[in-house]
Amino acid sequence: MAFGLNQIKNPTPATATWLFRIVLYLSGLGNIAIIAFTNISPELKLNIVSWSSFATLAIHSASKMFGIPLPEDSSVKSEDVASLKTDNPKVTP
Repeated sequence: MAFGLNQIKNPTPATATWLFRIVLYLSGLGNIAIIAFTNISPELKLNIVSWSSFATLAIHSASKMFGIPLPEDSSVKSEDVASLKTDNPKVTP
């Protein structure tokens, strides 16, 4: 697994995808809980939810920079990406 802007076009590893999804879902549930179930001031709620939403956006954006490097002369068709074993890829020459 590699990280960087040059990995945007490569398939994202499945473990990274699921970790970022879990962070996204937990953050959303946390925001709902803060808004609905706490007795803190509306201004503080707004600040917490705003910063949490910004952090979630930043983390989700960074998830696309993880990728599995492919050899220079190879490519993957878009319909075949779902069938890749992205946790432990084996590149055959």
